[in-house]
Amino acid sequence: DRSDSASRDGGVDSARWRYSAPVPNVTIADVARLAEVSLGTVSRVMNHNPTVRPATRKAVLAAIAELGYRPNMNARNLRSQRTRAVGLLVTDLTQALVPQAIRGVEMALHPHGYAVLVGDAHSDPAVERESFNSLVDRRVDGLIWFPASRRAEVEEMVAEAGIPVVLFGQTSPSATVPTVMVDEHPAFDAMAADLAALGHRRFGFIGAGPTVRGRLRRLETALGRAGLTRDPRFEVTVPNRDDCYAVVQAMLRRDPRPTALLATPHDMVPPTVRAIRDEGLRIGQDISVIGFGDTEWAMALDTTLSVISVDYTTHARDAATILLQHIDGIATAPRVIRHQSTYVRRGSVGPAPVDA
Repeated sequence: DRSDSASRDGGVDSARWRYSAPVPNVTIADVARLAEVSLGTVSRVMNHNPTVRPATRKAVLAAIAELGYRPNMNARNLRSQRTRAVGLLVTDLTQALVPQAIRGVEMALHPHGYAVLVGDAHSDPAVERESFNSLVDRRVDGLIWFPASRRAEVEEMVAEAGIPVVLFGQTSPSATVPTVMVDEHPAFDAMAADLAALGHRRFGFIGAGPTVRGRLRRLETALGRAGLTRDPRFEVTVPNRDDCYAVVQAMLRRDPRPTALLATPHDMVPPTVRAIRDEGLRIGQDISVIGFGDTEWAMALDTTLSVISVDYTTHARDAATILLQHIDGIATAPRVIRHQSTYVRRGSVGPAPVDA
């Protein structure tokens, strides 16, 4: 097998992936001819066989994208006893980072002919269990899951489901479930050191969702390494972002008030910014703000937002990629993939006010 220019210049990757309109009557032979490989190689690529060389795989995927090839799913499903559908269960479908996750999952699954069924847990473990069971009942071949439930409950549900499941958005690996995790410790350390060097001593924290406890622990560890301590007076968790504005406003009216404020998840930032603005304070001058996760609007604010962030599209794409391998029973499929988040300082972080 040989690769062509598509493989030499990178082929179909995360930066160039796109849908192509299907061309009528395109066959697997057309794909093989364009990629200059055998029919068997095309079949192995479509079934994500690990024996295919990366350059060859990229050439085949490029040919599939260019031709808009779509295999006969009904025939393939009957032969394989599969539905060619994968479930994606997220904590809250309205969160700003979810579209990035959906894009990443689609990037991994679309070339292999899989459809994605999305479930929404509404940040409620009871609703999450219903959504999980609903996806399993629809006979999805596997599930990608950003859980809101506790780890023990998650592992129990996966064991009962009897299908391959991959967790993502986690900060530690599961003992029994393949996990694509995010290591936030280096980003927390960089943030704490930066804020300490800028003279900040009073740190506020406003959070919601299943990540809050872990992030408070990581904040405490990072502050300790920077020679600082947490201040429980300025740490608040809320059921959802609807309560964020009032809580932040009350925090800002305390004397003293925090000089730096961390808001998690990303959707907590808009009400936080509104509360600061309505109190007549200047972000980056009177108070510094750091959000978790990055979106285009974070860069579009008058004062650009400092963030602790990870490439969420790549994060979800990798989760879908290893799920496909587990669906196929590939013994060498990874059990854990680690991504590292980074601290990005922008205009919303500045020196602590002089009176602090």
